[in-house]
Amino acid sequence: KEYYRRKHAASGRIITFQEAKNNFLSAIKSTRYSEKDGKKFVEYEISSMLRVPGVKVQQDDVHQWSVWKRYSEFESLHSVMKSSLGWQMDPVGDLPPSHRFVMNKLAPAFVDQRRDDLRVYWQKLVSVDKVTDFTKHHCSKALKDFLEVDQQLQNQDETAEPSDYSYSSNNNNSSSNSRRVTSNSNMRRKPSFAGYLRVAGAFSLSQ
Repeated sequence: KEYYRRKHAASGRIITFQEAKNNFLSAIKSTRYSEKDGKKFVEYEISSMLRVPGVKVQQDDVHQWSVWKRYSEFESLHSVMKSSLGWQMDPVGDLPPSHRFVMNKLAPAFVDQRRDDLRVYWQKLVSVDKVTDFTKHHCSKALKDFLEVDQQLQNQDETAEPSDYSYSSNNNNSSSNSRRVTSNSNMRRKPSFAGYLRVAGAFSLSQ
């Protein structure tokens, strides 16, 4: 069996080929300090990888991108998904607390702890059944919009060159960074999730 050696944010557990059968992987990777209208805040980078059916038979496209989100945006997403999914959100539990009375939310120790807490929460969220089936109608529209999936796929399709092992960057000065990985002949012969993860080896979710 092939394994994609990614440590789970909470337990260090390895995600196996069988567990990755939904063709989507995502994790919170890093943080950055931003400023708008004179107010400083922290954003969290969510890196994702999605495999979608290609135009040609037995050829899949792999899309990789990152989006940056504030804690308040996680709050809004959690509220919407809890309202729409009901009991399916029970295993996810609560969003990490906002700590509204903390004086300095820009302190490195606080930011690091919140990032680690969000990592654990995020893995539980994207593990909810069918919510990340973004190529199908039963996926979570709220989560799909949050990750800007449609926008990323459209942008990458417009900028990608039709060549094997091709990487096309999409730099539009937005909150997202993305690139598209086109599968090679080995994938056309035997498409596998583990196979395209090796092709896109630059995508690292290690903590």
